[in-house]
Amino acid sequence: MITEPQLAEILNYLLSKKLPIDILIEVNDHFVSQISDLQREENLSFEDAFEKVKLSWKLELRMIYNPNYSLDDISIFMKKIVYTETIRLFKQSFIITFSTILFFFFLSWHFSEKIFFYSFTSVSSLVILIPLFQYFSNLKDFKLIKKYNNYRLTFYQNYATLTLVLLGSYLQFFFHLKAFSGMFYDSLRFLHDDNLSYSSIPLFALLFILNIYCYLNQKNYLIQIQKIKPFLKYLS
Repeated sequence: MITEPQLAEILNYLLSKKLPIDILIEVNDHFVSQISDLQREENLSFEDAFEKVKLSWKLELRMIYNPNYSLDDISIFMKKIVYTETIRLFKQSFIITFSTILFFFFLSWHFSEKIFFYSFTSVSSLVILIPLFQYFSNLKDFKLIKKYNNYRLTFYQNYATLTLVLLGSYLQFFFHLKAFSGMFYDSLRFLHDDNLSYSSIPLFALLFILNIYCYLNQKNYLIQIQKIKPFLKYLS
């Protein structure tokens, strides 16, 4: 039977590996289970079983430098998770953005520029405002990031405020919405004479991808934060 002080020792070891709390909880469960199995099956003391489990995780929890994630070192285990989740969320963001551009391409060829402008305004507003609405409607949960700023609660918190960070740029976008819509409309209909004018397409794609990526991170953050709330009382 693993005692409370021993559980605290496992927890402190995993905290030293700078795992996000949601991942730490899962890894902690594995450590406890494996240590208990070794104590029962091989009749080992807690210290010996703990050392054996740490050895089995040594490679996965080895710390390496990864400036793309944070200024701190990161474990190989966490690096794999960051890579997998980043690719997954960006892939979802790209698919949604590409589908939206196809929708606007259809609109530009079958409807007037006025209808295109109204549609463009509506969709762009939703893409920018939905992450803002989700953030402020769950402000109490997002404030936990600052409250527990000595810890990384979950990987998803990194980009949960991306729309807020870029809000100034989006305000400029709305101020010039009609001009941008017209340029985008002409680009989709291949009416420009110079290649530079077609830059509205990648700019639009970037705008959508960043906001959708922000929204997906927020959504996953809110899911994970509900799982770790009972654990937060153990953090100083």
